[in-house]
Amino acid sequence: MKLKVGLTAVAVQGDVMGSLWANGMLQNLVYMAMLLQRIRIVEQVYIVPMPEVAEPHQPSVAFGLKQIGVQAALETLDVLIEIGMRIPTEQAQAFQARGGKLVSYVAGNSFIMTLEAVASNLHERAEVLPPMEYDAAWITPQHWHTNASYTRMTKTPQVHKVGQIWDPIVLRQGVARVQHNFFYKRRLKPGCSVGIFEPNVNVLKTFHIPLLVCEQAFRQKSDTVHHVFCSGLAHLAQNTHIVEFFAALDLQRRGKVTAEARFPVFELLGQYVDTVVTHQWENGLNYLYYDVLYGGYPLVHNSTMLQGAGYAYDAFDVHSGARALQAACEGHDDGFDEYHARSQELLWTVSPDNPLLQRQHAVLLDALYG
Repeated sequence: MKLKVGLTAVAVQGDVMGSLWANGMLQNLVYMAMLLQRIRIVEQVYIVPMPEVAEPHQPSVAFGLKQIGVQAALETLDVLIEIGMRIPTEQAQAFQARGGKLVSYVAGNSFIMTLEAVASNLHERAEVLPPMEYDAAWITPQHWHTNASYTRMTKTPQVHKVGQIWDPIVLRQGVARVQHNFFYKRRLKPGCSVGIFEPNVNVLKTFHIPLLVCEQAFRQKSDTVHHVFCSGLAHLAQNTHIVEFFAALDLQRRGKVTAEARFPVFELLGQYVDTVVTHQWENGLNYLYYDVLYGGYPLVHNSTMLQGAGYAYDAFDVHSGARALQAACEGHDDGFDEYHARSQELLWTVSPDNPLLQRQHAVLLDALYG
């Protein structure tokens, strides 16, 4: 049986690259479409923009992806995978009634974000759970621990772990827009120019631990850190907590840290930043990691899911993080070939071209009709 598969998407019309870098779900959409196109039982992959608009869905145009309207998708497709947008209940039920299969794709930590929304009484940000049952739910590995039971009880018993997907195609489009050489070069000045790219929109990924890692490394050996660029923090620079937090740092007193606007990594790496320090909680796989490793840069991280790539440290332990940053600053150039090889091994595991990843998704698609 050949399947026609649709992926729901936010109806983006404006700046394609800006949207792709502001919303990881749009990148997820592109990578999932690329993988599904490679699966033999998939006849065609369509992007289903919601709400439906007359203009073409610009990310689909940019990456050569076919687009289909919502009503046509409900009437003709075999599988609908909710990635970017939720299908209205009545339409979803009608789709299932005619034999269509509906999949909930959990690519963000929806459970934690819902907890935050409920605790802050932000009704519009909590996940809305439809009354019908999905035919399956697919959860990426970094969200399995927090979302598997929640999803099984609220959406469907058919919950499966699926591998994360990434490809450099989006990054390459960004790199083509800048004038500098994006890829890592041997460091010529003392100290690391550190970039912190956490989005600071929820508790999963914030600047706090990465900046404290840099501070600890600076206190131990000041020439380890040349400067720290905190991307995505400028709009919060007058927040009382952040003002007081920065004031407690030697980096601030020495003029070694700045709060920056939110930048895509390709705009800072290779021009201002030569090392990236990250921290996550229950979010161990991020596109940022792959972008940094693809560029050959030192990635200082606390993820247990990167299979030996980058420079790892223990979560919430700034002393461990400082040691990892020190190792990156002192040994990256001499150990670059081995580092690059480990990075390439990791990137292959998430590539749409990887047969194991293709087979995993093919089995799950086939199971919808088993």
